Amino acid sequence: IEENASGPFFLFLHYWQTHPPYFYRYSKDSWYRGKDEVVDLLRGGKKGRDIIQTRYAHSVERFSEEFLEAVVDCLSRRGILDDTLIVITGDHGESFGERLRRPETLSDIFAMHGESLYDEVLRVPLILAGPCVPKAKSISSQVRSVDIYATLLDVTGGGNEIPSGLDSLSLRTLWESKEKEHRLAISSTTYAYFPQEDSSQAFSLYAVRDGTWKLIFDKKKERVELYHIKKDLYEKRNVAQRYPHHVQRLKDILTQQVTFTEYSESDKEAIKEQLESLGYL
Repeated sequence: IEENASGPFFLFLHYWQTHPPYFYRYSKDSWYRGKDEVVDLLRGGKKGRDIIQTRYAHSVERFSEEFLEAVVDCLSRRGILDDTLIVITGDHGESFGERLRRPETLSDIFAMHGESLYDEVLRVPLILAGPCVPKAKSISSQVRSVDIYATLLDVTGGGNEIPSGLDSLSLRTLWESKEKEHRLAISSTTYAYFPQEDSSQAFSLYAVRDGTWKLIFDKKKERVELYHIKKDLYEKRNVAQRYPHHVQRLKDILTQQVTFTEYSESDKEAIKEQLESLGYL
């Protein structure tokens, strides 16, 4: 920020603080130690889950009170805070084994947010502050992380040319009350860190959410779950058999929007190498 404050700049900060090891100073070694400790605690059921949730909450607070504060303070000292658009969000939420029938079988922290598409994983904060953004205004309708891209272009004067194939819409029409409907949101995840030998699908699990209904489609197992997310906030009642027309409607949307891509053997190796370099493998 200090080096680029005199002109336009884009800064992306991805903080690791809300992941294990939580309280340890981050290193690859501490990450592995923290990961193993989390798995051991979650295997213990509710008592261990409460400990991990407390650590997670502390990590989120530390991010907002220390790391985020440092960035805002730097912008303020340079006199550019009022001219800077700040976007705060997350790449995923977190689960703590609440849905595991047998917590003792947990083998890795990947299950905490990697292999499910329930709302505790999908719903993340999205906070904007800066030029053109109204203060203290809350948007209750559904938006998507992909909308951040078009919003940045819109608010910063970068134009409105969205690359082909990217479904991104500026959020300005929402805070200006020109749009009332929920935006259709589609998500996907994998079963494992990288495509396994028994399944070359790039993504095996999908979800589509329209603001009232949510479909989770397991392509590998050909299994569907349907939730009325206005009446069933925590997705406890799968009503797919009761509302087959909504299942079909949302599956049709997925088919239209998603290309079910398969990875080649060389793709798999490249992905594996990238994940190893990040410490996941």
